[in-house]
Amino acid sequence: MLSSIQFPELKKNWNEFKKRWNIKLCELMAFYEKYKRLPSKKDDPQLNFWMSRQRMHIKDQTMCAEKLQQLNATGINFHQRTFRKKSWESFFNELKEFIQANNRHPYYKDPKQLFNWCVTQRQRYHGKLNGGVPLKEEQIQRLKSIGFVFGRVVQLS
Repeated sequence: MLSSIQFPELKKNWNEFKKRWNIKLCELMAFYEKYKRLPSKKDDPQLNFWMSRQRMHIKDQTMCAEKLQQLNATGINFHQRTFRKKSWESFFNELKEFIQANNRHPYYKDPKQLFNWCVTQRQRYHGKLNGGVPLKEEQIQRLKSIGFVFGRVVQLS
């Protein structure tokens, strides 16, 4: 009996939903083509939210095969991090400039990201970062070359 009933409104809504989904996929592909990365919340909050919904559907196995095939066909890794994470190199250069300009290491009242990065490098050096990756020998030597202190830094007022 149900199979003989037409659902024109439901079909119309479903087609509109598919159309919007395909538009978002095209927006994502255009962004990725231009920037070679996924958009962050800062770049495009709506597109970033759409991506997180797709990840959730993939993880929960609630995504239909057609959409999953479309996503996979893009060749984009949807599980890469979308925030802009500064590289070790850029933090190193920032620290080098900070030390040259201020003749000291950053402390908690200075740029927070740089201060936290320095704390993390000390933890990595001493092997005290739970689940963290220890510093590579090359990184240790580079930090030493700019006078980085691996022990506790005491700021004199």
